[in-house]
Amino acid sequence: MVADLIKGAEMETSRLGRTAVEVTRLGFGGGPLGGLFAPLDDETAAGALAAAWDGGIRYYDTSPHYGIGHSERRIGEFLRSRPRDSFVLSTKVGRLLVPQDPAGRRDPAGFHVPATHRRVRDFTREGIRRGVEDSLQRMGLDRIDVLYLHDAEEFFDDALRDGYPALAELRSEGVVGAIGAGMYDTDLLTTLVEETDVDVIMQSAATRCSITARSTPSCPRARNVVSR
Repeated sequence: MVADLIKGAEMETSRLGRTAVEVTRLGFGGGPLGGLFAPLDDETAAGALAAAWDGGIRYYDTSPHYGIGHSERRIGEFLRSRPRDSFVLSTKVGRLLVPQDPAGRRDPAGFHVPATHRRVRDFTREGIRRGVEDSLQRMGLDRIDVLYLHDAEEFFDDALRDGYPALAELRSEGVVGAIGAGMYDTDLLTTLVEETDVDVIMQSAATRCSITARSTPSCPRARNVVSR
């Protein structure tokens, strides 16, 4: 049953807002590739990515936050051998990774990886643009299709004032194809949708929203909603 659902994703896609970006109905969430919930070796990560690709999934989502760069590196390594126009890639901004001596420690954010970096929250224009450059370098790819503001709940004023305009600028420059935000707080997502021109929102946590948005108490009305 699950296999049949994945196979169907290859044929069914949805366009994000008024952009040219189209994503498959099912996407691959890169959190576990960063060691979320349990340690993960490179071979198992590559096998999971290959199974998703073979099943027709062509939308891959990651973030610097996921395993302090491990997820981005693993997804980039896998996708570099595929034709660039054959998949859609999203990542996120709002956290810069600063190298540090792990000193035998594990990442305190809950990912099963050595604490080789610390996260610095930054929603400034400069921080957003640096985050994009850092992510591209980690992944070894030439562009990002969808860029999200990530977990901006405690920094929402900064994200709305500085972060969103920086994303809109990157979209107008053609650096990214679509922009949005991934957060837990549906009220803040609603504010973002009402006050900006985002193309997509990512609904975090247990709530599930359809990829073609409909207004419900738990899913704010937007052009598109992705759940994770």
